[in-house]
Amino acid sequence: MLSLIADNSWNAGIVLGDFVQVWPDLATAEGEVFVDGHALDRGSGGDVLGHPFHPVAWLASHLAAQGGGLRAGDIVMTGSIVTTKFTDRPASYRFDVKGLGSVDMTVTT
Repeated sequence: MLSLIADNSWNAGIVLGDFVQVWPDLATAEGEVFVDGHALDRGSGGDVLGHPFHPVAWLASHLAAQGGGLRAGDIVMTGSIVTTKFTDRPASYRFDVKGLGSVDMTVTT
């Protein structure tokens, strides 16, 4: 089970928003997910192992110990500030993070 979580193997992809150059305090940044305009869940950056940079630091250290590393432009998924939600019907989703922006997607099947 731990390898399933570590690999995030149930993801078929990710939704990315516009790049933001100035960030709020990520540990306290609040996020909320909506389905068809209705709030579904919320959380904060601190819900990701205390801070979203903690998994990045672990990954960088792990790769360095094996002679590798992160490269400019790499995308690292650090975890989620809300629990995983699985779609069970066609719907429109929006995820807002205060100070960072929003991403939207529509599931059709």
